[in-house]
Amino acid sequence: MDKVLFSSANDVWATPQDLFDELNREFNFNLDPCALPENAKCEKYFTPAINGLLQCWGGVHCFL
Repeated sequence: MDKVLFSSANDVWATPQDLFDELNREFNFNLDPCALPENAKCEKYFTPAINGLLQCWGGVHCFL
């Protein structure tokens, strides 16, 4: 296991790409509402500065 999975040094966590790829094959995600530019899993994503909780998520398949 990755040491970062057991660390509380910060609250930035990225899903391993292979896990996302497997899930995405089934669900075809098109929004990552909790991302940073360097770890976004979808073309459309919301950063903390955009505040995804205040955005419309309607009509999308979200990866969270």
